[in-house]
Amino acid sequence: MKNSLKIEKRIKPIYFKLKVEGYNKLPKWLKKSYIKAVKSQCQDCGSSKNLTIHRIIQGYKGGLYIPQNCKVLCEKCHKKYNEQW
Repeated sequence: MKNSLKIEKRIKPIYFKLKVEGYNKLPKWLKKSYIKAVKSQCQDCGSSKNLTIHRIIQGYKGGLYIPQNCKVLCEKCHKKYNEQW
């Protein structure tokens, strides 16, 4: 939960004027903001390669691209989360 608070504080000025909804589309500028907020590292393993944004509550269940629902993960860790679903 601490990581999502860090992200929220760093992108607060741009986020609270905009809610980004969708299933698979995430604007590049918002993705860059999330990644920059966690210092370009996977929030699980610390890797800095092939970073993606993972929604904790999936898009088809109503999950939005908001700081409380997003986690920056490398491709390897993202696959682990997807296998759990």
